[in-house]
Amino acid sequence: MKIIKIFDNKTQTEYEIADAAARNGTAIADGAITPEKTSFGHILHKTSVNLYDSVGQTDDTISPHYYVNGVPSSTTQFDNSYHCTAKIEVEPSTAYWLGLVPAQGGYTKPWADASYGVFFYDEDGDYISGTTSNSFTTPAGAKYLRFNYAIYKGLTLFEVNRTCMLVKGSAMPEEYERYYDYFLDTQIEFLNSRVDRLTKPVYYHIDGDVLDVIYKYSAVKDMRVRLKRKGGNNLFDFYQFAFIDNTTEFVSSDYSGGTVAVTTTSDWHSPFVMAAKSGIDGDAVSSGHFTGGNHEYTNTGSGGTPTARCAELKFFADGREVADTEGYCERIEAVWTNYVQAYNTKKSDGTGREVLRECHRLLFDGVRFHTHVDLIPLEDVTVATWYGFQCTTLSPWRGTGHYIGGTNRALFDASTATDCGDKTATALVLQSGGHALEMRIDPTVDLGDRRFYTGTQGIFTRTYDKAYFSVIQNTDLSEDAVYTLEGSYRFYSE
Repeated sequence: MKIIKIFDNKTQTEYEIADAAARNGTAIADGAITPEKTSFGHILHKTSVNLYDSVGQTDDTISPHYYVNGVPSSTTQFDNSYHCTAKIEVEPSTAYWLGLVPAQGGYTKPWADASYGVFFYDEDGDYISGTTSNSFTTPAGAKYLRFNYAIYKGLTLFEVNRTCMLVKGSAMPEEYERYYDYFLDTQIEFLNSRVDRLTKPVYYHIDGDVLDVIYKYSAVKDMRVRLKRKGGNNLFDFYQFAFIDNTTEFVSSDYSGGTVAVTTTSDWHSPFVMAAKSGIDGDAVSSGHFTGGNHEYTNTGSGGTPTARCAELKFFADGREVADTEGYCERIEAVWTNYVQAYNTKKSDGTGREVLRECHRLLFDGVRFHTHVDLIPLEDVTVATWYGFQCTTLSPWRGTGHYIGGTNRALFDASTATDCGDKTATALVLQSGGHALEMRIDPTVDLGDRRFYTGTQGIFTRTYDKAYFSVIQNTDLSEDAVYTLEGSYRFYSE
């Protein structure tokens, strides 16, 4: 890099100007300039005067022995009186002061009156020498030190971690300063995460294809909802609901905790009774079985080859794609695509032909799980039955139920078989002991108006612990056409 000098006659000042390569950055290798080498490095990188980091000193890292000449004493008689810290990195031939600020029990030396205090080691961990003075200069080859602390004098690890300082120089600090070492961008990221916890209603944790969502359920509990691939076809869906005790105003992050209320192996996004119009080559062409959802080849939920597959699954937090992470957000969304075989194209060896694509979007905003489904036939098909959305009627919601809309508006026992009386009802509400489940369909969006259903059971319950919408019945769907259904699930405390 060339430096050109110029002189400003007006200000009588000489300036140095770097050549173009230096000015445009091509002369500087990536990463060559660290914050410490800049005039603003002290702003980006903040460190404490105290070099004693208590995070590295725990019951698991310290040595529960009294040390003599850098190693545990040959006798254990003092092990209940003294322990020795884990190694602490230092610079060679450097003056330090080590001690407690302020003094504890009259002692600034953590080792109190012991005959052995501080020990110095080289980079291989070999002992060099030691001292019992607070103020010392490290040996020329020193890389680490460690020191005894007198438990029997009340100088426990807790007290040492709370008051110990290791500083450069020979003078005792006037007041205690905690250890810190961080870059400003890292600190900003941490502070942002704290703000998110205070202000955003949803906590999420993603581990592969498992999504845990936590939100405020009541003044004393949060709800954890787990969604994952499951069932006979390993499709993404609601899986587990749990309650987490939490009396604070902040949403819990205990993604593996809580008391499980119910685990549902059955499907919430509906399977199909569906037949291909041509090319019929399946192994059970007249079975009329369900495919997709939880219904594998045997139509029982397990034991057979898949009749559907989840080809893609993605997660978005506040519109940003995320994976294998956790955090707080306003909205968490799962987007996935399933491919489904027909009952007359499915085969026992799993090679059945896929005839329909399901495109799902499930968005949680802290209150409701909004669900959107697009059905796109890959060829002409006839759908004899498709429920769209369905749910469990098990505890904690197994009490009374009622329909919103329809002709049957009376309260009913959720464990019995009921229906809404016509196809105009838009929602089912189940209630028990202050817990409520609401399953809703949007009649203003395409299939939500029940245009492909002519019966009188727009919503119905069954004694085997399930409730269903009726959306499509005995209808031909055309290749590459798009059929859309929207609705929502809500799980809340009354």
